[in-house]
Formats: sequence, C-alpha cells, structure tokens
Amino acid sequence: MEFIATDGIGDDVAFLPFAKKLEHKIYMSGTYGDVIWDKSHKLSPGFTKLVFEKGLTEFRLRVGFYNFPLIAVGARFPYPIQKITNHWQMQKYSIGGEYDRPIPRRIIEEAGVPRRLFGVQKSAVSPFITNHTELFEEAIQYVMGRYKAVVAK
Repeated sequence: MEFIATDGIGDDVAFLPFAKKLEHKIYMSGTYGDVIWDKSHKLSPGFTKLVFEKGLTEFRLRVGFYNFPLIAVGARFPYPIQKITNHWQMQKYSIGGEYDRPIPRRIIEEAGVPRRLFGVQKSAVSPFITNHTELFEEAIQYVMGRYKAVVAK
C-alpha cells in the first residue's frame, strides 16, 4: 500500500525485497541516466521529469534510507555532459546502438568491470499496477493510520 499512497503508480514496489539492505543507507540511483547519458537524446536545460521515484516516498520513510538520484545532480546542466559524451576521447567507450552510454561505461570499465558484463541493454523493472485508482484511497488510509499510531504514542 505504501507504494501506491503517493503520486506515483506503485511501480517502485520492486524495492520491497531490499528493505533490510536499504535500512540506514544512502541509495544512489541512476534515475535520469536514460536521458542525460544517451548520446543521441535531444537535451534542454532543466528537467523534463519533475519528480523521481515518487513511489518510494513512504517506503523510504518507513525503512529509513535516503534516496539520492545522483545523475539528476548534473542533469540540470546537460550541455557539458553531452559535450563530454560525444567528445572524440570518449569514442572507445561508445558501443553504438540504442543503449550507448559512454560516461557510465568508462566509469565502470576503469573500475575493472569487463565490457561484456555491463550496459548491453536497458533492464528496468516497472510492474504496472492496473487497479492503482481502486487502491489509492485504501493506501492513503493505511499510511495515515501508521502516522496516527506514531502521534498517539
């Protein structure tokens, strides 16, 4: 319910099995990397996505971790990143095709990860909860009940 009681669509429910691992940690996500690191994406200043990982909000508060979309920090000023991405010195980290991300590839390869093990294709997890609208009110009541219990103590 906590993944639906937000403005998201509940798709971040895939994080549920990682609750214990995320407890008291900083989670650095690659959110927005699909836009900012793509060689051919037409960029504009600022964000085209206004909110990141909305469905994590209540889960994150309950589990106790900080969600830091690292890539979004630099995404506000995309032109220098795209200039680096397309620079001739990055050509050896460019593999062509639809999933060509030279900057993260360089970071990973220079850390020792073999090319064949990284960034072959996009592998996102986004379950689509079809009855989101039906569950929304119940989800809000569930989360509010949790807060009311804390206040009552």
